[in-house]
Amino acid sequence: MLLTFTRSQVVEAAILAAHAKGLDFRVIIVDGAPRYEGRVTLDPLLAAGVRCTYAHLHALSYLMPEVTKVLLGAASMLLNGTLVSRAGSALVAMAASERGIPVLVCCETYKFAERVLLDSICYNELGDPDDLIEP
Repeated sequence: MLLTFTRSQVVEAAILAAHAKGLDFRVIIVDGAPRYEGRVTLDPLLAAGVRCTYAHLHALSYLMPEVTKVLLGAASMLLNGTLVSRAGSALVAMAASERGIPVLVCCETYKFAERVLLDSICYNELGDPDDLIEP
């Protein structure tokens, strides 16, 4: 059982490639607010015949006993191995680590950066706070 978090084009492509090679697996797509981009990942996987489950981030601890691998996408991979990714990715990685589940990161080479972050808020992107409130 494979778990992925929100949307990553490279993770989606890796899953579709593995499915095309005939590997048998299920995917849990965990999603989070405010954008819920995991729903965008769900459609092409289901269309290709991949067996999928969709869940929200707060169901993560309930789902983890079934998971054998976690695939995460990256916004950037820094010089010291730090992963910069969507909010919630650290929670997914820590939950997997707690259970001894391997976490694999799919990252395009153009996203490798020579920076090093000394704290976790140096390069945080600030979104629109109104996105957190439902209309």
